[in-house]
This record gives sequence, structure tokens and C-alpha cells, in this order.
Amino acid sequence: MSDHSTTAPHLVRHNPGLPGGFGWMITQRLASHVSVDIQPDGKTITAVLALP
Repeated sequence: MSDHSTTAPHLVRHNPGLPGGFGWMITQRLASHVSVDIQPDGKTITAVLALP
């Protein structure tokens, strides 16, 4: 996944009154390897998932 933001992903404390906030936590739990490559024009996140 790539986007134009140069902000690294981070865990967010879940607020029950607001939707979302689970993506990075789920990615970290399911992936066997995660890398974040930040460049001046954005970032690319690569996640490796094991096949069952």
C-alpha cells in the first residue's frame, strides 16, 4: 500500500465512540513481516502474510 503521507503508521488508542483505529494493530498481528519505506513524496507499507 502506498500513499502521499510521510507520517509513519502508529497504534491509536481505540475510542468506542468513533469508528476505525484498528488497521495498524490488525496488520501487525497478522503479518509475519511489515516494512515501512518513507520517501519525501510519501510512504509504502509492505506486509507479508503466511498462507495457511
